[in-house]
Amino acid sequence: MAEDYLDKYADGEYNYRPGSCGLYDPGHERDACGLAIVADLKAGASHSVVRDALEALRNLEHRGAVGGDRKTGDGAGLLCRIPAGFFSREMGLGVETVRRCGIGMFFLPSWPDSFSKAKALIGDVAAQEGFSMAGWREVPVRPQVLGQKAARSMPRICQAAFLPRGLEVGAPPEGTFPDGSLPDGEALERKLYVLRRRMENGARSLGFDMDRFYVPSLSSRTIVYKGMFVASQFAAFYPDLEDPEFKSSFAIVHQRYSTNTFPSWPLAQPFRMISHNGEINTLRKNVNAMKARQATMSSAVFGADFPKLFPVVEEGGSDSAMFDNVFELLTKAGRRPEHAFMMMVPE
Repeated sequence: MAEDYLDKYADGEYNYRPGSCGLYDPGHERDACGLAIVADLKAGASHSVVRDALEALRNLEHRGAVGGDRKTGDGAGLLCRIPAGFFSREMGLGVETVRRCGIGMFFLPSWPDSFSKAKALIGDVAAQEGFSMAGWREVPVRPQVLGQKAARSMPRICQAAFLPRGLEVGAPPEGTFPDGSLPDGEALERKLYVLRRRMENGARSLGFDMDRFYVPSLSSRTIVYKGMFVASQFAAFYPDLEDPEFKSSFAIVHQRYSTNTFPSWPLAQPFRMISHNGEINTLRKNVNAMKARQATMSSAVFGADFPKLFPVVEEGGSDSAMFDNVFELLTKAGRRPEHAFMMMVPE
């Protein structure tokens, strides 16, 4: 059984994704999932959109797999617009301040010493990249709804608000970032992308892999809630999603059937840009091609920040996660989503 090959971290945390062992090779697995989107094109943001998306997710439960304990799912999640009013209340910030911020969702180590190191890294990198940490929040959760395997590998789930220095309400924006750029619109999203990649690379240098330091989302526009659930457990685990102030104009939900990697908290979907249902048969070729391209890649919009984004494809991800890595780079570098999809999924 897979349990016979589990790795146990020195600090008491568990890794439920075994490597190659005997006849098992994780590179030979395949997947199939279920997804849905709910959007209100007229009335705008409302809690009913989120509520309907959660109902759609519950109806996708048959598209996911369940572990031997009959309670641990392969993964489920939701991506939606950041509810500014909700985070204003929860983080004690003005609504206008929240709209100027990037909101990050973090899966961090549960062991106290490791958690302290991870949180310090987040603050240090934010300061280096021209952000102040305007808010920090431990996300309320209900672990009792989880299966045993999901509960044992559950990360410490936190959220942080990152405000570009100089963008406080009423403050002049000049010189907000070290390069003098102004963080509005797409420029802010690019800066948050660089910030996240620097955090991830810093975490790897400290010895944290994806299972102990993962950023489901860091954006001024969207946020991702996800985890190692059966679909019906999802809303019960995250009380935030039941709050009437948690409003969005759209929501994407995903129920995972993990056959290309073992279930884990980071590999649940949606990812930051996509929700993917299917498998990529040329995965190894595409990953190697992206590694080779890094030697000659450049970007006018990222400029000197561009090398901070490498490696583009994060090791340990599923085929969908790696697709998301590349799609995110292409769109953040200035291509329209339609253009990026035509490049990545040719006729």
